[in-house]
Amino acid sequence: MTWATTPGVTQYHLWIELDYDYYDTTGYYESFSLDTSWYLPGTAGSVTLAAATIFPADVDSVLYGYGEIYLYVEAGPRLGHESTGNIKGNGCGYFWTEAYAEDYFDIGSEGTGNSSRSRPKPADVARRLLNSKKAELESQ
Repeated sequence: MTWATTPGVTQYHLWIELDYDYYDTTGYYESFSLDTSWYLPGTAGSVTLAAATIFPADVDSVLYGYGEIYLYVEAGPRLGHESTGNIKGNGCGYFWTEAYAEDYFDIGSEGTGNSSRSRPKPADVARRLLNSKKAELESQ
């Protein structure tokens, strides 16, 4: 994800939420959820997420879900209560401001399309399950 940097920005706060349902590599129905955020310096203009963060290795076919991304642009210190600040003259305090952009998007077949992996056929899943149970019984 990239964005144009802006002079005077103290920091960026990036928040990402993803929720989707999928079939795992053994054919079971699962749900995935990611809710994370970062504070980045005002000079940052991009963030890269590893694919495994968004789609873990056991994801085979994404069914449907959604995602939200918020990018907050912040100027001024996040000091809390303090005896010094960035306001000069008579008085004591500081000034802080924030603005944001957001994007909401669909994930999966009901939104933007299926993932690049294909759902396993039920016969393949049954065969793998039977083979693993057979091997388990034979090892006892």
